Amino acid sequence: FSLFFYDYPLLFKKHNLSGIKIADIKDIAPMKIAAISDRGTKRDFIDLYFIIKMEKVLSLDEILRLYDKKFGLLKQNKIHILKSLCYFDDAEQEPMPKMLKDVSWKEVKKFFEEEIKKYEF
Repeated sequence: FSLFFYDYPLLFKKHNLSGIKIADIKDIAPMKIAAISDRGTKRDFIDLYFIIKMEKVLSLDEILRLYDKKFGLLKQNKIHILKSLCYFDDAEQEPMPKMLKDVSWKEVKKFFEEEIKKYEF
């Protein structure tokens, strides 16, 4: 049983969680990049923050490589993606989601602003 449908193929095997198939974090992370570059919600920024900073599952560089492998669009979208990762206007209009782990919106924004400084564009 799966509630999961996505136009792009998964790069990694799905995981079974209590009988429900879920995408691997290495597939979810580039999807978060795509979502943020389209219209970043607080939830998407926070999810990506936890993947990179708190859980240290993947670095932003690794996620960008996976984004390119999944979508094949990094070369033409890289500047837009990097700018999107520090464009918070849309997300600012949303309430803070209920959190299982404590983090402030200010901390999330600061993290991405610092991450983006590592890139030339």
